[in-house]
Amino acid sequence: MSTQIESYHNKSQSTMDYNFQDIEGERFICINALETIPTFFVSMISAQDHWFFTATNGALSAGRGSPGNSLFPYYTVDKIIDNSNCTGPQTIIKVANIFWEPFKSSSERIFSISRKIYKSINGDTLIFEEINHDLELSFSFTWFTSEKYGFIRRSKLANLSTNDVKITVIDGLSDFLASGVDDRTHLAYSCLTDAYKVSELDPMNQFLVHRMVASLVDEAIPLECLKATVLWSYGWDDASILIQKSDVEQFLNDPSFEGSNFARGLRGCYYNAGSFQLGSKGVKSWSVVADIDKTQSDVAGLNIALQNKDALWQSVIEDITEGRNALEELIQASDGLQICSEEIVSTYHRANVLFNIMRGGVFSDNYSISKSLLQPHLVKHNSKLETSDLAILEELSEEFTYNDLVVASAKGSVDLQRISNEYLPLVFSRRHGDPSRPWNRFNIQTKDENGNPIVGFQGNWRDIFQNWEALAWSFPYYNDAFIHKFLNATTADGYNPYRITDNGIEWEEPDPHDPWASIGYWGDHQIIYLLKLLEFTERLKPKSLKALMNNDLFVYADVPYEIKDFSFLEENPNHSIYFNEARNEAIFKRVDLIGADGKLVHDGNTQMVRANLFEKLLIPLLAKLSNYIPNGGIWMNTQRPEWNDANNALAGFGTSMVTTYYINRYLDFILSLLEKNQELKCFASLKSLMEDLSIVFAEDPQAVNKDSHIRYQIVEKLGKAGERYRKNIYQGTFGAKEGIKVNELKTFIQNVQKHLQEAIRANLRSDGLYNAYNILHLDPKEKLASIEYLGPMLEGQVAVLSSKALSTKEVNALLKSLRNSDLYCENRKSYILYSDKRLPAFLDYNKVDAQSAKEISALAYMIEQEDQRIIEASPDNCYRFNSSIRNRFELKEVIDQLSNDASLVSYISNDEKAILELYEATFNHKAFTGRSGSMFAYEGLGSIYWHMVSKLMLSIQEIALEEECDEDFKGLVASYYDVQEGLGFRKKASEYGAFTADAYSHTPSFAGAQQPGLTGMVKEGVICRFGELGVQFNNETIEFKPRLLRSEELLKQSEDIMCIYPDKTKRTINVPENSLLFTITQIPVIYKCSDSESAEIRVEYLDKNAETIAGDVLPQSIAKALLNRTSNIFAIYVSQPSANFLT
Repeated sequence: MSTQIESYHNKSQSTMDYNFQDIEGERFICINALETIPTFFVSMISAQDHWFFTATNGALSAGRGSPGNSLFPYYTVDKIIDNSNCTGPQTIIKVANIFWEPFKSSSERIFSISRKIYKSINGDTLIFEEINHDLELSFSFTWFTSEKYGFIRRSKLANLSTNDVKITVIDGLSDFLASGVDDRTHLAYSCLTDAYKVSELDPMNQFLVHRMVASLVDEAIPLECLKATVLWSYGWDDASILIQKSDVEQFLNDPSFEGSNFARGLRGCYYNAGSFQLGSKGVKSWSVVADIDKTQSDVAGLNIALQNKDALWQSVIEDITEGRNALEELIQASDGLQICSEEIVSTYHRANVLFNIMRGGVFSDNYSISKSLLQPHLVKHNSKLETSDLAILEELSEEFTYNDLVVASAKGSVDLQRISNEYLPLVFSRRHGDPSRPWNRFNIQTKDENGNPIVGFQGNWRDIFQNWEALAWSFPYYNDAFIHKFLNATTADGYNPYRITDNGIEWEEPDPHDPWASIGYWGDHQIIYLLKLLEFTERLKPKSLKALMNNDLFVYADVPYEIKDFSFLEENPNHSIYFNEARNEAIFKRVDLIGADGKLVHDGNTQMVRANLFEKLLIPLLAKLSNYIPNGGIWMNTQRPEWNDANNALAGFGTSMVTTYYINRYLDFILSLLEKNQELKCFASLKSLMEDLSIVFAEDPQAVNKDSHIRYQIVEKLGKAGERYRKNIYQGTFGAKEGIKVNELKTFIQNVQKHLQEAIRANLRSDGLYNAYNILHLDPKEKLASIEYLGPMLEGQVAVLSSKALSTKEVNALLKSLRNSDLYCENRKSYILYSDKRLPAFLDYNKVDAQSAKEISALAYMIEQEDQRIIEASPDNCYRFNSSIRNRFELKEVIDQLSNDASLVSYISNDEKAILELYEATFNHKAFTGRSGSMFAYEGLGSIYWHMVSKLMLSIQEIALEEECDEDFKGLVASYYDVQEGLGFRKKASEYGAFTADAYSHTPSFAGAQQPGLTGMVKEGVICRFGELGVQFNNETIEFKPRLLRSEELLKQSEDIMCIYPDKTKRTINVPENSLLFTITQIPVIYKCSDSESAEIRVEYLDKNAETIAGDVLPQSIAKALLNRTSNIFAIYVSQPSANFLT
């Protein structure tokens, strides 16, 4: 086992096509031979509000805050790459009469060239380099960002020969936007906005103001545009500045040509142009600084500053450095710092941490809370808080801790306590969106209009809670706030809104004009994401959750979705949710009245409905179980799919074994919270639902699966129980609190688990894999319910491995079957989401034979009449449904229209069902999973989705770390590292198709990695790394028990590293040979391999004192200060026996 891992590692280190380099004090990863790798997309990071996406051909999109504030146009990724010849950096180098355009495809055909791209390990600097071996010249440009000055591009031309060379250069930026043109206006009306633009150049200062002379409006009113885009140069004082593309050719023909200082009606263009002599091995460098949204006062100030360019440039450098340091502080605050012998491993972890906090945010000042920021937050959520509540806060100092807030708020109203418990002063958060995810809109807000830091977050539900799951390892006590935030935003019918922000919850509303506007509840949000947070807190602080079981500290989100009655669901589960417009309007009236708390459920007396932890845990469980299909899974009847967005067509008749697997684990956890002789309280309607479900689940699990009639009866009983419950809560009839005895609850859970375990056994396939999703076939008239099993999906294997339902023998059998299945892609060493397949050729589907068509009287008559509104004769001896009919709903509309035709009414009334059944038999749309079965990228056919591969790795790790049998443990370790071998950071850049340490969402079968950065896989990466290191929180102690850590990660020689501590002080620490370093809650931990038989911990304090602890557990007396991020520890040294490392 270990020999195979070591062999792979040695091979990879010697054959990688990238390397690490230090450049001007920054550490970079460099991809060599870039010209041999297809163009890929890269994100560049900033600690401020910059966003920057570029392709390796130099094309880019960049701006500040949001896509609506672009410096370079925000298009989709394909258009950005295609626009490389006209948008962004443009360079022409003339030597004699030879023209060289670096990074253009034409260069590859004309010259012998080689390219490299460098990215700093923090992702905040990018260097593009091209060497022209024929001309013996090297050209490179570097991108930086600056909070004060915007975007900086530094160009460098080097003479590689021993001869002097005369060179003419035109180099700069093209197609930048004027302030005041948002992305959607530019996309639709770019030609019109061009007509409003002027470019004003101050040639003495090389300073360009590019602006709209007025804002774009189709009304007879003045609308000034008082902001501008600005560009200026440094380092090439005698360069001419060309601001019109038409001037380029004239300058190349005549270098004495002087371009215009004013242009109108043209797109932004700024080129340095000139000729110079470059001596042997000589280098010339110059820079362009560009920014958007500068006011007239800003421009006037910059004009003055340009009088002393050297001082101004020094300010730019200092600001770049300040931004770089700020980003490093955020990364180290989130435990992104690690040092080991495999630099790609520590760089991969650093990148995972960075991308995790970009979406989830990070706490910039430990557990510290600012009163001046908290007070407006409280009022924003509930402007009707008691005066006494505000007085309690006034007693606190200006800065206090999260724990101080929780303790103080307990003296006030339940609303003060609730809002305080879930308070999250996060910074750096944004929704994930980029030109490869154009459906997601992001808005990066770091400072307000007065320059003060903005505290807040925004994200899609499952995205941000996944990021917080990883963030909890660095800020463990904030996990309580994550749980409170989660539970207070869930609904009384067992679901949750689509998005969550610092300003409250958000949901989608119907929009008939937007095909992407779909309402509904995602089916995977409720169980597993909550469970992971709960498990973390239970390990960290056992019994703390039990204390909340009967405590009414929680509330319900009031989302105006209402799930329809069972009788409707069984007929048409694709349209299962009613959007209650009146309720939606009432909610927003409450918001206007009291703030964000207006989006919470209120009773008839305008009081918030309160809930305890038991109710909040029980509701999502019972909501799922009321949709249980015996041996089929959880019925997905809320108009949205689960984890895999592309399985969108399963929302309707699909059933989820994935959620069923996770429920099994959830039930185990709930059982662990129950105490003997306890009575738990819940409102009457919820108790009635549990009692109704208890009757059904008390039946024999095998008996309910005897035939389709019995299965239907079970489905109907469960569904109608859920319907009764929903009707009550939609009407506000929650009922008084009533008690449930723990023994009754345990019996119910144990009965449910019997049914689930029967379902799990039934979904074990003949190929050794487990079903993920199935299709429910319901016949309400005949009272039949049957299950159609779909093909294998990776998601199902991950979920069942995580379910805690399999024995070690079953786990190993599954892993072996998975490795040998069609889901494993041998050439990419990883797993695709589902078996790949070739779809039918265009003429091979939508074929109906003549007999089948003419057996239906209505169709026979229409064929005879040559009426093609439903079906038409095809020249290739078959019939085909009319090409305008795209699904059964549109077919039903046509049938309804035909019912008004006097000549067809009798036929249609008798044959409607037969026509619909023929259509379904022809297309089999009930087995249609959605986009997943009809596209070839993203979550499509042949794609590896890296998040699910990472989830697979984590699920194996969880099992391995609990395995006590040495032989089984070795097998699980082999499986774990086999999965890891397929991840990007274990590959060449040419194999991965991108920077190997960076996270990308997916890799289609025909291309390299796609969609950079903000993907869920980074969460699994962070947690897996702590698992490899053997770090675990247990009853407020910290364990250091590595079982998966490889000895080859230990340093071959000592290394000094700069660490940033929780108080933001920087200290250098030496990591000795045969050691490695990581941080936990921002305190350095050094593992050192020793010859002893047992572990030992040595804690060194900042005051030079030290203490030694036998074993590998940091006791509460020391660990609590670490967990609170208030310790005075310099470093923790853990001597680990060599036997603790994999060799």
